[in-house]
Amino acid sequence: MAAAAIGQVLTVQFGLWYLYAAVVNGAPVERREVREISELAQIAFHAQPHLMSARVAMGLAHLLNHRPEQARSLLVDIRPGVDPPDLCGVAFLLRAVAECHLGNHADADALIRAAGGGHQQLTEVVAAIRAADPAPPLFAVAPMAAT
Repeated sequence: MAAAAIGQVLTVQFGLWYLYAAVVNGAPVERREVREISELAQIAFHAQPHLMSARVAMGLAHLLNHRPEQARSLLVDIRPGVDPPDLCGVAFLLRAVAECHLGNHADADALIRAAGGGHQQLTEVVAAIRAADPAPPLFAVAPMAAT
C-alpha cells in the first residue's frame, strides 16, 4: 500500500509537470521518463483501482502515452460533491485534455467550466492542446538506430 501511495504522488507530481512542459513549453518528455511514470501509475492503480487518486494517476499516464480514450474512460464518472474538490478539478481537466485529443471540444469546454478556476497551469495545458492542430507531441520520438 505504501508503494501504491508513493507511486500515485510521484505520478501526479511529475506527470503534471511533464504534461505542462511538453504542451506549453514545447519540450516533449523523454520516452524513458514516460515509461517510468506509467509504471508508477500502474502500481498505484493495481493496488487500489477504486480510489479516484489512483485513477487520476493512471489517466495521466495514459495521456502521456498518447492514449486519450483510456484516460477518458478512467475519468468519465468523476462527480463533484462526491470526490474531493481539488482532485475532482484535476480529474476534470485531465479528461478535458483527453477530450481535446479526441476532437470533442464542446465536452472539453464543459469540463473546464466544471473544474472551476483553480489549477491555472493545467487549464493552460487544455487551452494549448485545444488550440493546436495537430495536438503537440507529449514525448520525444526515440532516435532511429543507425543502420
